[in-house]
Amino acid sequence: MTDPLYILDFMRENDMRFFTISNSFDRETVKQFGDHSLDEGIQKLEKFFKHNKGFFRVKLYSVSDIKRDGTPSQKPCIFEGSIVGDEFKKEKPVNGLGNVENVVHHSAPSPTGAHVDLNKYLDKHEVVSELRASIVRLEMELSHAKENHAREIEQHKKDAESKLKEATDSNAMFGQGISMLMSRMGVAE
Repeated sequence: MTDPLYILDFMRENDMRFFTISNSFDRETVKQFGDHSLDEGIQKLEKFFKHNKGFFRVKLYSVSDIKRDGTPSQKPCIFEGSIVGDEFKKEKPVNGLGNVENVVHHSAPSPTGAHVDLNKYLDKHEVVSELRASIVRLEMELSHAKENHAREIEQHKKDAESKLKEATDSNAMFGQGISMLMSRMGVAE
């Protein structure tokens, strides 16, 4: 996750005044490609950060060239992050003798009724989505393995049946050969 303040500094240092902001589903929610200065672009992005919370994806551009389909022609610099709301608070008091700093614990409710640290909750959200993707991948591999296994079993059955038939045929031929030999030798009944 990228710190929103770093994104603003990166914009300033690299003169990237145009941007798009997408939500966690990669749907564009804000698109800023109008004619404006670098400072105005930074102020608009900072205002977005101050008034929103949650996951976001920022794509920065140095030029505002747009293709006919509305997509930017330049490859973006992409940053992903999350805003919890305290990134732009006023300066904190200096810690030391006599200064007491209130400890604020951002928390989110859990299904059991307890409260979970928000940063841990947001980290778990990413882990859960990665695990879900892994589950889907493993389920696909399992179904593929089951199909291959069923095909192999069917092939083994066919091979066994053909070998049994060959053995039965050769056994019958051997029996006929023995009986012919015995009848020629006069040993037959």
